[in-house]
Amino acid sequence: MSFNTFMNPEDRRARLLVKKLGSGMHESVVREEFESLGIRAQGITQLRSGRRYQEPTKDCPPKRQFFVSVARGSEVSRMRSITELCSLRVSVESNLSPKGPMQCKLCQLFGHTQRNCGNEPRCAAYGGSKLSGGCSTPREQHQCCGCGGNHTENYRICVK
Repeated sequence: MSFNTFMNPEDRRARLLVKKLGSGMHESVVREEFESLGIRAQGITQLRSGRRYQEPTKDCPPKRQFFVSVARGSEVSRMRSITELCSLRVSVESNLSPKGPMQCKLCQLFGHTQRNCGNEPRCAAYGGSKLSGGCSTPREQHQCCGCGGNHTENYRICVK
């Protein structure tokens, strides 16, 4: 039996980011709006804030952005031409993944995010054991914990 692991080009989807919709808007409302425009969305997901405001039991608040998956081809160009949706002025962009490695905003280390962090919090400015938000260290006194250089700990071009 022969098989391959490549997707048929007709089955591939484009993932676009729709910005400036209401944060209280439900995914089904957005889907109905696309259907009324004649666009068949294969998947719609509302983005949520990654911050839980230091309380893990609370849900992440919704953002005003939605990921919409559509079939490649004419559907993508029709999606990009949309300027108004649900009586709101919106913008449609391509999904760009972040460049560089993942970095935790809690401990400033690379390779994981704060959601999966089990380390102690560290200040990005001088590496102390407090969060960067309340740091009052002047820029001239910043010191990297990795190399000792005069830059913050989360500087992506650090040799360490």
